[in-house]
Amino acid sequence: MDSDTKSVETLREAIPPIMEPNLDFLIQEGIQFGNLRFTNDKKLAATGAEVLWVTHDTPVDEDDQADVEFVFKEVSKVLPFLEND
Repeated sequence: MDSDTKSVETLREAIPPIMEPNLDFLIQEGIQFGNLRFTNDKKLAATGAEVLWVTHDTPVDEDDQADVEFVFKEVSKVLPFLEND
């Protein structure tokens, strides 16, 4: 799950944001077999998911320290949609 629509669209086309050998193939294969999907819809991301990977461009301060509170807030937005089993 990513709030950046452009990133989601690019990943849906199996175009990774980083260069790693065969990563595009692995993404494409994951999509094809239904093991991997990309969305910015919190409810859709959580529905039936065994693993939920939430990505954000995490803000940093002047010392390049990550603002983890931002991450916690973003993750908490999807928690109501997770199944409890």
